[in-house]
Amino acid sequence: MARNRSPTFLTAFLTTVLTAASLGLLCSQEVAGQVRNDVCFPGEGQFVQLPPDPNFIPNVQRFTYNMFDKISSHEGERSVMLSPYSVWSVLSLAYFGALGNTQRELESVLGFVNKTHTLSNWNALRFFLEGGSGGATLNVANSGYFSNSLDLNRCLTSRLFDLQVVDFTKNEVARQAINRDVNTTTQGRISELITFLPQNTRFVLINAIFFKGMWETEFDPELTQPHEFLVPPGVSSGSVPMMNRVDSIVAGQAEGLDAMMVELPYKDSNVSMYLLLPNDPMAPTTTLTSRLNPTTFATAVRGLPKHKAYVQLTMPKFKLTARYEEELKQALSSLGVKSLFDPRRVDLTGFSVTSPPLFVDTAIHQATVEVNEEGTVAAAATALIDTRIGPQTPMPIVFNRPFVFMIVEKRTQIPLFVGKVTSAADLEAL
Repeated sequence: MARNRSPTFLTAFLTTVLTAASLGLLCSQEVAGQVRNDVCFPGEGQFVQLPPDPNFIPNVQRFTYNMFDKISSHEGERSVMLSPYSVWSVLSLAYFGALGNTQRELESVLGFVNKTHTLSNWNALRFFLEGGSGGATLNVANSGYFSNSLDLNRCLTSRLFDLQVVDFTKNEVARQAINRDVNTTTQGRISELITFLPQNTRFVLINAIFFKGMWETEFDPELTQPHEFLVPPGVSSGSVPMMNRVDSIVAGQAEGLDAMMVELPYKDSNVSMYLLLPNDPMAPTTTLTSRLNPTTFATAVRGLPKHKAYVQLTMPKFKLTARYEEELKQALSSLGVKSLFDPRRVDLTGFSVTSPPLFVDTAIHQATVEVNEEGTVAAAATALIDTRIGPQTPMPIVFNRPFVFMIVEKRTQIPLFVGKVTSAADLEAL
């Protein structure tokens, strides 16, 4: 896991695809038996907004857990931080421009039916998530940067995201402009997503997601003290600042996960952080992450006690940053996304018919999370580049050894951000 020293709050980047952000997409019709260049979805006719499909969200859930498991397995017992929802969003964008085998491949991995169905549900999900954040802030932005040398399918590209036509021969100017846009979307948390763009770049697709939430009950900073963070077999990996709170919270055994689960809700929102501490201090975190899926998580949440437990909660105040490049491509490949990165097999002609064909040659996912006494700030960006009442004595729950954390939108149970902390050495100083 490579380190990125510049971003400070939770940020994620992936070079893959953008997200479509328009409800009013109308596909063009065929003219004189020939498909025009501005037909959005060839073979599907005119776009019609469809009612939400109840099977759509479970497919999103499955992908996010599978993505977390693949990255976690690849990293072993190193700390992990990512936004699987951003990865899903960016792949969705690629899907809208994919045809042939690439389209079928992405449909298989993402569980999509067709593009009309996907766009209707994709838009509905995005606006549902953003509109229900309440007192928390949850923003999603999508931008597409295409070379001025391309003959674009305007019906598709101008309605899927914030489209900009770019002269990539002025590569440094283009790079700085893209980074400025990402920096603005993430409210200064991500200042330099792209470190280099060659002059032969033909497109960059960006998905950015930003989350900021304050704890429903904050921690008292005066009670934060340094403690050792232990790694198997109980050896100190260094000292970290530990926040402390005595309170009545939702906590209990996570059925089927062999772990203690704690829910920490964000104020006036439908988003919570869930913390999972393996019962066996010697068990690797990969055992826990491999068991996590939509069913086991939902079962664990349903199985939590109806009455809040009176506990003394101790958990790290931490900042964790990770960057994945080849690891990301390997994870996506193992999930079945292969042709997108293969110039001999890729089909992105839904965006533009050009020679050589458009394909994705760079994938980056960068994520940072900061958790403190007040709450959590999270941001993610994805890019594709061509080129209180209870017993007198509170029950102690101490996260002073490897654990998993998830920031989850509770109505959909979609993990927006996930990670695991396995060593004090992986954490940045606060």
